[in-house]
Amino acid sequence: MAPFTRRRVFQALAVPGVARAGYLYVTLVDWKNPWTGRHRATLMFGIDPVEGLLDLPGIPEQLNAIKDEDTVLYDAYSHREFGPVVEVLRAGQPSGRR
Repeated sequence: MAPFTRRRVFQALAVPGVARAGYLYVTLVDWKNPWTGRHRATLMFGIDPVEGLLDLPGIPEQLNAIKDEDTVLYDAYSHREFGPVVEVLRAGQPSGRR
């Protein structure tokens, strides 16, 4: 798969009924479970938080948080093999990462 050009995004804006257009970056990243040390590939999505193009539950409320570099949103429904990430974050325990 090859990314499409910026020009195509602007062309999409010319289509009747299209209110906004932007980029969704998708890549596989290596996740190291800090509790077990095991590695696993996981899918990561990137958006421009200023544009706010993803209107999915939980994302609009967190756009200010992800404006900081090296900050991600973690899906609470992710596989348990990634570790007790949700429990640690909800308990406010330091994780060494944001």
